[in-house]
Amino acid sequence: MYAEFISTISDLITLHTPSVAPSSPKNLSTPNPVRKLRRVRYKLAKALKTNASPASQLVSNLRRRINSLSRHIKRSNTLKEKRLLETPHSIRARNLISKRIKSTTTIPPLKNGSLLATSNPDKASLFAETFRSNFPAQLSTSPSNFLNSNRSAWPLHLADEYFPPWIVERTLEKLPSKCGFFTHPANYFLIKRCATSLALPLSIIFTRSLETSSVPLSWKHSYVIPVHKKGNPCSPDNYRPISLTDPFARIFERIICTRIRIDLGHRFSPFQFGFLSRRSCTNALIYSTSKYKSILKQHKTLDVVFFDFKKAFDMMPHDLLLRKLNAFGIPPILVSWLRDYLSNRTFSVKVDNYIDPSSSPVPSGVPQGSVVGPLLFIIFINDLLESIPSGLHFSAFADDIKLYSQDPVLLQSGINTIDTWATNNKLPLAHTKTSLLRLGSRNMHAPLFISSSAIASFDNIRDLGLITDSKLKFTQHINKSVAVSLLRSKQLLKSFKSTNPSFYLHLFRTYVLPSLEYCSVIYSPPPNSKLSHKLESPLRFFTRKVFQKCNISYSSYQDRLSQLDLFSIRHRRLKSKLILLYKIISDASYMPEISFFIRISNCPRRPMTLILSDKCNDDFFFTTSPIWNAIVRNTPQFLTPGQFSTLIQSSITRF
Repeated sequence: MYAEFISTISDLITLHTPSVAPSSPKNLSTPNPVRKLRRVRYKLAKALKTNASPASQLVSNLRRRINSLSRHIKRSNTLKEKRLLETPHSIRARNLISKRIKSTTTIPPLKNGSLLATSNPDKASLFAETFRSNFPAQLSTSPSNFLNSNRSAWPLHLADEYFPPWIVERTLEKLPSKCGFFTHPANYFLIKRCATSLALPLSIIFTRSLETSSVPLSWKHSYVIPVHKKGNPCSPDNYRPISLTDPFARIFERIICTRIRIDLGHRFSPFQFGFLSRRSCTNALIYSTSKYKSILKQHKTLDVVFFDFKKAFDMMPHDLLLRKLNAFGIPPILVSWLRDYLSNRTFSVKVDNYIDPSSSPVPSGVPQGSVVGPLLFIIFINDLLESIPSGLHFSAFADDIKLYSQDPVLLQSGINTIDTWATNNKLPLAHTKTSLLRLGSRNMHAPLFISSSAIASFDNIRDLGLITDSKLKFTQHINKSVAVSLLRSKQLLKSFKSTNPSFYLHLFRTYVLPSLEYCSVIYSPPPNSKLSHKLESPLRFFTRKVFQKCNISYSSYQDRLSQLDLFSIRHRRLKSKLILLYKIISDASYMPEISFFIRISNCPRRPMTLILSDKCNDDFFFTTSPIWNAIVRNTPQFLTPGQFSTLIQSSITRF
């Protein structure tokens, strides 16, 4: 059924869609100035040799042509900038920036012992060999069928409940507008625009697949692209395999993942922040740093252990995963479908435009890059989080788990629990990468061990992208983010020639601010401190240079912000903190044990006033709630998100 569907839709796409992109209208076309100037130069040189006309006249003609081309290029660039500013999202801006700064994603030559892989076929073969080595040996590619219930006794009407046409159509309409890659021509861009027409046939195909626990063969094959993690880019071990799967398989997975999160979301650990709705890295870091400071205020000592699993997504045994899905409460009809989905999987490596013709088996784990893979993983480790001894503090973002306590004996007990679980569940820990951060003025530096090996202690550790130091000042993270932001600002100024300040600001928001403001709500340097001034330096530098490039007279930093209708970095950070706090209070963003940190006042005249439950110094809630209370002091009712955003927009500069 699915093969016929793909054949039909492929024929329709081939018949009714253009094979090449339509050319731009003449008034929007961009000339190739280098090519035209070369032609003019060639004609000038030829004319000078033949002495057909005076040199002064030829130079005048050349200057006139150059000026004409310059005006044409300027008009073309202005139109490009206008189209870019009218784009509601930043994808086009990111693509333009990547093209201008000549950032490349090409994989360099790879070292294979004493040999060097330079061609794409050699690179693909080397990556395939490396990724195959991630899997444990002696595993079957077909999980055993352990379900005790009889398939004929399962209520098949449940499959209809998962994939009614209106659910499928709504899912298609929410797809991102991107093309992606797969062997058939259907992609998200086309599927989204044909949502109504495709909803019914996909509903029938998905329902039939779930009822029969039969997964189409193309859904079991992944095209793996190597993505560099960190370290030497010439080593294939420093790449992560990201799977490109069939877009229709991803739609199926989206629907069942949404259903699982709705029906069984309450069964996940409250301290798991990964791949669940309303949770994020920022929430995880706010929770853990607030707990750090609360414990340090009381005990003056704290040890934090960061665990690292070895190839976590690749090592999960399928049989054990399916048993855990069954125990978690996943319906048998879904578990049976997932069993077939995981069995006999294969992958091929894609390097640039080359695809390795050979396929490799996937005997364990879940595809990285798939929709259902991350959800299956957090279900797999959910029982670990529930088995951690009481009295220990912990939080997790998928496989990034940190355990912390002021009591070294209790902490060692928790380390032993995690190490034993990892061994029993065949998900080994990378002991050499498990690290320790010691906090507090009275820390006794008690030794901690994992599998009889001492855990290495560090002065600073990267936690979910945030460099956390032993004093919780985040100085190194701020210095690094400012340095990266200044470098990116200079790249933009060097790569673009424009006289439109709005165009530069759009590029700055797209390319610079995400790195500068990542998790910036965690730290709150005083307004007049060196760190606060340093955080302002990228925007201060960029606006000054933009004014120079756009021939705008010099003015102070505050005047430039006023002319450009911008907030300072400090006010942007404060605005982000207030909006996030509003989401936490209104339950639009998740925060466990919220009553431990803050609560809403019972006063009916001030329904938005917040009261600190734990008056800890310098954490997110302590630094944000006084400003929150000052802004909402005269608010007679709880504001809607739009009303609250308008209020802080008009009030934020007072602080």
